[in-house]
Amino acid sequence: VRLRSMAAILRRVRIPNAWARRAASAAAEAKGITVDLPRVREELLQEWLRAEMATGGGGDGGAMRAARYCMFTYGDAQRLYNEPGAKWHWLDREMSSNVAGETGAVEIYRGAHAALVVRAAVGLGADTSAERFVQEHAATESDHLRLMLTVVPPHKHTCLLPVWRVAGWLLGFGPTLAAGPRGLFCTVHFVESFVEDHYGLQIRTLEKGGRSPELLGLLQACCADEVHHKEDARARMGVDPAGSLMVRAWGSIVLLGSKWAAEAARRI
Repeated sequence: VRLRSMAAILRRVRIPNAWARRAASAAAEAKGITVDLPRVREELLQEWLRAEMATGGGGDGGAMRAARYCMFTYGDAQRLYNEPGAKWHWLDREMSSNVAGETGAVEIYRGAHAALVVRAAVGLGADTSAERFVQEHAATESDHLRLMLTVVPPHKHTCLLPVWRVAGWLLGFGPTLAAGPRGLFCTVHFVESFVEDHYGLQIRTLEKGGRSPELLGLLQACCADEVHHKEDARARMGVDPAGSLMVRAWGSIVLLGSKWAAEAARRI
C-alpha cells in the first residue's frame, strides 16, 4: 500500500489520531493490494458531495444546493461529510455493507477454526489442510477489513456490526462442527459466490461513472481475492453443489441470509 502524501493529507484534513494510526497499520499489514488509501478517502468524499449536490428536492433545489457546495472549502466539505448525521447516499450504503461483509468473513474463519479444534479434541480427527485453508483465507479477510475500516469513517459503519460478528462466527462454527471440512468448504463457496456478485455490482457501477479509480482498484483487488477463495473452496468440496439436494438447500439459505445481511447493513 503506498501512502505517498500521507503527511500532506493529515495537514489538510482533520483526521482523528486513532484513524491515522489505523491507516498506517493497514498500509504496513495489508499485503498484495496496492492502493493509495488517502486518495480512496478523498474519492469517497467527492462522490458524497456529488450525491449531495444532486439531491435537492424539487424546483431549483438541486441547483441551489450545487451552488452552495461550490462555495465551500475542502475543510468545510470534510466537516460536513464527517458529521454523525450526514446523509448516506448509494456509495455510503455500499461501503457500509462492505465493512459488514468483511467483518462477518473474519468471524466465519474464527468460528471454523474453533470448530476444527473441537472436532480434533473429541476425536473426530484433525485436518491440517482445512486448518491451513482457514489461516490463509482468514489473513486475507483481515487485510480486507483493515482496509475498509481505514477508508470508511466510523459514523458510516452499520450499527449491526456486533450482530454480524456473532452471526459470522456461528456460520463458520456450525457447519464445520457438524460436517467437518466439507461443511466449511461448502459454506465458503456459497458465501463467496454472493460476495463476488456483491462487489461486481459496485465495480460495474463505478466503471460506468468513470470516476474514483483508486476506490475501483481497491474493490477489484478485494473481489479478486474473494473469487480465489470461492474457487479454492469449490475445488476442496468433493461434491457437486448442483448434485446434492442438501448442499443446494444449504446454499440457498446462505445466499438468502447474505443478501438480507447486506441489505440491512445498507439501511441501519
